[in-house]
Amino acid sequence: MRNCRMQEMLAGGEAINLSNCQRTPEGGYLLPDDLSIDGMDLCDAAAEAWIWLVYQPENGQRIAITGPEQPAPPGCQVVWAR
Repeated sequence: MRNCRMQEMLAGGEAINLSNCQRTPEGGYLLPDDLSIDGMDLCDAAAEAWIWLVYQPENGQRIAITGPEQPAPPGCQVVWAR
């Protein structure tokens, strides 16, 4: 891994790797209902990408996205942001 800070945070339990999460057709990460993200940093270690935003649409499934070019859709609640 080239991103040393990401590697340190993952090893130290400060970040959660979402690379194994199911994906939406748009490329978002579907977060498991039982995954606690409070106080954590989020990333895709395989892509070495930090998560920028987690939002929750009306159906309740939390979705994480990697960049500001993918804003949360209208009507969704932002539940975590970088």
